[in-house]
Amino acid sequence: AALGMSRGVDQGQVTADLAALCAAAEQVGMTVTVAGVAHRHLDAALAVHSAVAAEHPDLGMTVSASLLRAEADCGDLARRGSRVRLVRQEAAEPEGISFTDAHEIDKSYVRCTRLLMAMDSRIVVATHDPQLIEIASALAVRSDRDPAGFSFQFRLGVRPDAAADLVSTGARVGILVPFGPDWATYLSTRIALRPNSVLQAARAALGR
Repeated sequence: AALGMSRGVDQGQVTADLAALCAAAEQVGMTVTVAGVAHRHLDAALAVHSAVAAEHPDLGMTVSASLLRAEADCGDLARRGSRVRLVRQEAAEPEGISFTDAHEIDKSYVRCTRLLMAMDSRIVVATHDPQLIEIASALAVRSDRDPAGFSFQFRLGVRPDAAADLVSTGARVGILVPFGPDWATYLSTRIALRPNSVLQAARAALGR
């Protein structure tokens, strides 16, 4: 959306702009991850990701476990050696293209995590759910994964003790901090999906 895909900006222009962002990020030792893509734009976003990742292999792609296609997308990205950020749900999507039951979403998340760990993909486990984190940690051990090859991601202010516990075990943990002029819109969208956990993040952001 930030690059204009949802507003009808030409896909070639979106590709060029994303490549420019990746080049700038690489100069300062940063990485870029595509996120916030609604299902109707997902095929286009994956095509853009594929084109840009050919020159910038550290470009990550977010996959929502709530989508029925999540496992297939994870497999395709892993085979290309892409970095995959796995979330439970990126946006509210209708039945028929997504799981609507929370337990089914969790099962999809576990299947995707197992696949990415087994394929040695660079996975970012982006969830605050204690059970999903425990399962991901167990799958990493089962797959003999080096801690440097995967990481966890928490939102600012959500379960900081759990994040610290993971770090104490040698795991890599990133903290997602909303910023920029649209940070409030971003948080309101996330609150609609996960009210309890994201309200903690909103309080943390407003307190800084």
